[in-house]
Amino acid sequence: MNRMPKVLLLNALVPGAGLVVLRREWLGLATSILFAVFALIFIFSRWITPSDIPGWASYLALIGLVLVWAGSQAFVVQRGRFLGDPDLVAEIAHLRQEGEAAIGAGDLQEAHRVLLVALNLDDEDAETWLLWSQLMEQQGNLKAARTGWKRVLRLGRKEEHRTLANQKLNRN
Repeated sequence: MNRMPKVLLLNALVPGAGLVVLRREWLGLATSILFAVFALIFIFSRWITPSDIPGWASYLALIGLVLVWAGSQAFVVQRGRFLGDPDLVAEIAHLRQEGEAAIGAGDLQEAHRVLLVALNLDDEDAETWLLWSQLMEQQGNLKAARTGWKRVLRLGRKEEHRTLANQKLNRN
């Protein structure tokens, strides 16, 4: 993953921002809010109203700042390693192939099972969402298919996938 140094730098400057870039929005938001709360407590207890806030609160806030910052960095590194793992990429590609073969053979239950496993491994894979949307259409679940096509639009980089998703969404 060639963007990881930028993500790590961004996360070092603003804890949680790297998690947002790596599509863990809620975890990034929670981390940023927690960091901001600790920072405010520390700033208020040291420089704004030091006589109103006990000294121990300042030290606890500083410890909290350091722990949240380090934890945020650890989460970003862990997520980056997970997304860049070649075994994971190969496994998801294999599951996609199995799902596509099952759809072609008309075994929709097997395709459902296999694609669900692939999405549980990485719910940010546009090609898996493409197959999932096609499967949902064949099963008659138009709401799930529409959700899948929206994910293809959001995550897809290939123009043909994006065009197909736009066509499917505009038709429904």
